[in-house]
Amino acid sequence: MVWQKLRKFAGHFVARPVALLLGLGLTAIAPNLAQGATLEHRALSRSENFFASLNTRLIAQQQSAVFVYGTSPVAQQLGQDYMVLQVNDNNRVQGVFYQVNSEYACFSGAINNGKLDLAVLDPYEQVAYDYQLDYVAKGFVAAGGDRPTLQMVPAGFQPINVPSELDYALLKECADFQAPTKAVVDI
Repeated sequence: MVWQKLRKFAGHFVARPVALLLGLGLTAIAPNLAQGATLEHRALSRSENFFASLNTRLIAQQQSAVFVYGTSPVAQQLGQDYMVLQVNDNNRVQGVFYQVNSEYACFSGAINNGKLDLAVLDPYEQVAYDYQLDYVAKGFVAAGGDRPTLQMVPAGFQPINVPSELDYALLKECADFQAPTKAVVDI
């Protein structure tokens, strides 16, 4: 009986301050969340500006960020294709396609209207070929900054959370690639 009374008293003593703190915390962040949701809703409701606003958000929120994608969600698996992508200023991207223990191909390009327009350097011929890759905006994910980051996933790939040392080394090898010459392919 005494134990039940003590437990009831302790429950009220602890629960009320916790509820108060949680309530104050939600009140403090709610205006920012509502404001952000309103801005996003307005931007997405204009279909003619959808891709322009998407490109702007991608670049503004991911400047100089490095992303890794694979045909497998597991990093560094033999026989799987991987893409390391660095997003820079002005919708520019730089990166590398590779397979573990195999060749790699550097690329550079831009984010344009829901597509990655790339110039991919053939590792054997040393000639750049145009390549276009669709991407899907998967929604927002938590980021280290003030706001969430729009997650972009190239078609046929899956995101891999953490770039490896190999990813960074290959990206460094491709840092100077700027599509020297383009091959014209006649069909």
